[in-house]
Amino acid sequence: MGEANRRSLRPNAGISLSDLSSEHSEAEKIIEEDEVVASPPYNEERVKKKDFRMERIVVDSPKNNIKESFEVRVHVIGAEIQQHGLTEREINVSLRVYLAGQCRSVLTHSGTATPRWNETLSFTVEKELIDLRETELEFKMYGVGGLFRRDRLWGSFVCDLYTIYRSDGHCIVRKWFPLTSALSSKERSAENDYEGMSDLCGFLKMSVCVRRLHHADANIDMSFFEDTTDDEREMVFTESLLHHTMTVRVYKLCQLDPGIIHYDHPHTYLIVQVQVGKEEAYTHAVKATSESVSVNEEIYLRLLWPTVARKVIFRILGKNRSEALAEAVLNLKQCQGDDECGRCLPLFGPAFVNFHRIEEPGEPSAAVHFVGRALVEFDCAEGDRVRDRCSIPDEEAKYADYIQGRCEYVLLCSFSDANYIHPMFRKKNINFNISLGPFGNTAYSTTISAHRTISATPAYSGMKYYGIAWGNQKPVCEIQCAWENIERRIGRCNAVQHIANMVDRLVNAAVRET
Repeated sequence: MGEANRRSLRPNAGISLSDLSSEHSEAEKIIEEDEVVASPPYNEERVKKKDFRMERIVVDSPKNNIKESFEVRVHVIGAEIQQHGLTEREINVSLRVYLAGQCRSVLTHSGTATPRWNETLSFTVEKELIDLRETELEFKMYGVGGLFRRDRLWGSFVCDLYTIYRSDGHCIVRKWFPLTSALSSKERSAENDYEGMSDLCGFLKMSVCVRRLHHADANIDMSFFEDTTDDEREMVFTESLLHHTMTVRVYKLCQLDPGIIHYDHPHTYLIVQVQVGKEEAYTHAVKATSESVSVNEEIYLRLLWPTVARKVIFRILGKNRSEALAEAVLNLKQCQGDDECGRCLPLFGPAFVNFHRIEEPGEPSAAVHFVGRALVEFDCAEGDRVRDRCSIPDEEAKYADYIQGRCEYVLLCSFSDANYIHPMFRKKNINFNISLGPFGNTAYSTTISAHRTISATPAYSGMKYYGIAWGNQKPVCEIQCAWENIERRIGRCNAVQHIANMVDRLVNAAVRET
């Protein structure tokens, strides 16, 4: 190959300049191809180093090292405090907010477990955008002591600014933040075993906003500070809350109003809805043919406990779930009982809840129209259930009927006279009907007895109006009723109260002796 190259470089009349240049280029191409094939490891390592250097140039760009000014606004709306054995008079709390060495506080609130502040706090920090991950916003709730007593840390909550900044609109609006007790936080930080008891001591309802000053997104609508939706019970940062399942057993609907029975005549199907906060559950649709309807179904609601929800709401819905026909509301705090771990979990029944007609839009007063009741029961346990609902066995349904324990009664009512009858009824025979709930009412399928008086024509009283005077012949009406016998409940309550009083006497005697 070398001899051929030396001969090609000598002047020769038989070889043109174009042939020489083409032969030389082909030789260079052969040499370059040989070099590439001969040393692939070197070129591969060189390419990797080049990519690595380019990546470092992007990361270390001085453009992202510029410090910017951020404004943090915190609007404290209110709080819900776990009393832990304290009365509301003993509660005296104050909130302090810490950020980058700055501290702001709100006014001290006392005498209630649900304080309301509606105060706005503002902070300004200079940070790089990437440093917001390491900048902590800390909320501390203190129990304020007396003149010469130190304030006691009640609970705290910590989050980084970047989590808030990456939210929609760079803000978290009207949400509940959980407060963790100081003792449990230290135990968890020390990686000690946690026995499963809740470390939540309360919740804070706030709105938090992080915005960059002198930037295009600095003009953020700050009207979200107004607390106009107090019924919204959504929580954020729920990692410290425990997952529980609330089991609700709906046995039967009783004493239903004719307006509900004939709501979708001739085939009315009813559904019972149970709601706690934003969690909802529904029973199957049952056909309503009389004033008593058996449901016998168990439904489940998945909850985070403790919760800021205040009510357990039962609703009677139509088959299409488009309209609520009646509603019953229970206070969740009044339906809590201690379990084996000392946690106050929801516990109720079996007992009756009364349904009332839902207030129509534009009505001036609340709903007071009784339309029926339901025999229900619910409890709460830790963990999640796979199924959404299931049927209640017949043995449990019979036990619920035994708890109901009805007894037969007779209501007697006598009439003496009737006055101020309008003149429009002066020529008509008038009788009076007596009913007590569904008993004596012809709209229900109950036994009808002598529940009305004999017809009589009113007499003129001499002054515009008319009246009926029965004299010695007083009509008597009787209504046969079946009411719940609460002697069993009263007996059990008296026994529990007797035990509690005896324990109190023994404790007081032991304290006096010591």
